[in-house]
Amino acid sequence: FWAQKYLGRVSGHLLCKELDLGSCQIIALCPVQEHPQLIASSRHVSMDAVSVNSHLWKNNELTVNIKGVPNTVEYYWFHVPGKYVVESVWEGGHIVSSPNNEVLKVCVAFSASDTVLKIKFKYSL
Repeated sequence: FWAQKYLGRVSGHLLCKELDLGSCQIIALCPVQEHPQLIASSRHVSMDAVSVNSHLWKNNELTVNIKGVPNTVEYYWFHVPGKYVVESVWEGGHIVSSPNNEVLKVCVAFSASDTVLKIKFKYSL
């Protein structure tokens, strides 16, 4: 459902390529926050709105409570403003790629249906 491609920041108009007959395209639009935030996942066409139970930004730590399917692997993308650096990812995931164009990709291997993903950041000027 999702090409798993970050289209970047947009304002005003969004240019989309022409789709082949029978194709579809899903685009998620998220308001930009001044701190790291979850922007999408590979889990569902809804960008995981169906299984993210909660997320909290506090003390430079992003905590995401996720319901998943045991013994599956999913990917989660986070917007990370340039002034933040990832210190660690723990309790449920590991970094697949460091922030590129302000996007961090994290892999979550579900051993149970509920998992907590915590990402600690350091603020740098």
